[in-house]
Amino acid sequence: MTGRLTRTGKMKRPGPGPFSPAGVFRRAGWPERTRLRTFPVHFLLERRMEHHVVLGRLRERLAGGASEPVAHLIVETLWLAVVDGTLSSGERLPTARQISVALNVSPRTVERAYRQLEHRGVIATRRGEGTFVSLAAPSEEERARHEAFATLCRETVERTRSLGFDLDELMDALLDYRATERESPKEER
Repeated sequence: MTGRLTRTGKMKRPGPGPFSPAGVFRRAGWPERTRLRTFPVHFLLERRMEHHVVLGRLRERLAGGASEPVAHLIVETLWLAVVDGTLSSGERLPTARQISVALNVSPRTVERAYRQLEHRGVIATRRGEGTFVSLAAPSEEERARHEAFATLCRETVERTRSLGFDLDELMDALLDYRATERESPKEER
């Protein structure tokens, strides 16, 4: 028997500590009889983040059966959420694990999307604190410019596929064009 003796000589059983499964469930508002094997860990993560606006948008886009890569959808969705003011500067984003569990995608995919956004300066990751929006909402002109560019990219890919080429061939052609443009002498203005 585990526990400790009280002053009266009776054995007292230890109660659940704050980090025991029962303590975690008690803080979450669930009955004490709930056991960890009943609710998997991903359920706890989803419960905390189920109301995040970005997750709802991402679920809608993935449910639509988009042919774009998941990492690109995450980048575009987060970018548009910043642009339209849904996510404000300084707002904390869900962790890569929370998004991957909620959307049933690989954590590496979400991490790749976060790296792209961090490279663009849209988000900032602070070790031990989380990932935060670091970009102020762009002007209306910048937003319209970005949307027009995204539309142009989609149309270019669709046109490339209609001609019987794949995305890799398009990328190779763009890289060749870029290389020849750099090699040619620039005209003086």
